[in-house]
Amino acid sequence: MSEMIGKPTKPQLRGWEKLTMEKYRCREGLCLAEGVKVVGELLRSFWKTEALLISAEKSERRAEILAGVPSGIPIYRLTDREWATLSQDPSPEGVMAVAVVPPPADLACHLETKGGPLLLLHQVNNPNNLGALFRTAHWFGFRTVLLSEGSCEATNPKVVRTSMGSLFHLTVILLAFYRRSGSVSESSEARSGRALPPIPVRPGRLC
Repeated sequence: MSEMIGKPTKPQLRGWEKLTMEKYRCREGLCLAEGVKVVGELLRSFWKTEALLISAEKSERRAEILAGVPSGIPIYRLTDREWATLSQDPSPEGVMAVAVVPPPADLACHLETKGGPLLLLHQVNNPNNLGALFRTAHWFGFRTVLLSEGSCEATNPKVVRTSMGSLFHLTVILLAFYRRSGSVSESSEARSGRALPPIPVRPGRLC
């Protein structure tokens, strides 16, 4: 395995460091996934993995991840200083991945071909809450989440970490709300139970 582990270049490190910022994640179509559980879920999901990053410190749990890495995914070892520029985990486990964000799904086509229950989340702007909702949705068998404009960005590192990798098993469709005709969905207000007007939507990018 050691002969398969490379050393990242400075341009690679600068590019990965920028993925901690939303505008670069959206521009590059990439995000970071950190932790043994999170990376393991990524590797088992339909998302693609561009690279696997490991720290200098070894661990048994990380060894299990490395043993199951599909061929074709490059692995890089980072120094402690390099790792510190990327990691946002207070207790890092020494494994991280660069994930390829899927292209935005067409809402109508997705609903027609996939079906199943949908979870509509409206303006969830706390990343830890959003990650927990993703984790709960995955646990209960949801495969599609509609995320309103004004919500936290779905590939925010805190969202990814709190979701414990459940994000990678969900199709998250960003809905940009606008005041025009062409409504495609209905909803209700949870506190009063009253029906709300139809919600006009158009699909947008995940980030």
